[in-house]
Amino acid sequence: MEYHHCQTLLETLVALKAQDYSKFQKRMKKICSAALLILDDFLLHTITDEHEVKVLFEILEKRCEINLSTMICSQRESASWSSMILNDEVSANAILKRATKHYTVVIKPSTAE
Repeated sequence: MEYHHCQTLLETLVALKAQDYSKFQKRMKKICSAALLILDDFLLHTITDEHEVKVLFEILEKRCEINLSTMICSQRESASWSSMILNDEVSANAILKRATKHYTVVIKPSTAE
């Protein structure tokens, strides 16, 4: 199992890719092959860096290809996720398709009155 704060993971992987591509590949292999990947605070902040968008797509794409479970936790409704990936509607759609491909559960907090 791998647990990551989504933004931190993407920033770390992009920096690692720039510094040491071999280590980046090893890290990606570990993340993409984990029995369960938990991405917390998914798209909590807007992604404007195209490298982060590409890394996120690559992770979700590889995990979908080999049918591994990915749990995405977010404080935002999934309908608003595409607006959190700026300047690349095609990539945003591809990421969201993979993030919500098989099953989506939305848990809304009860309102105290």
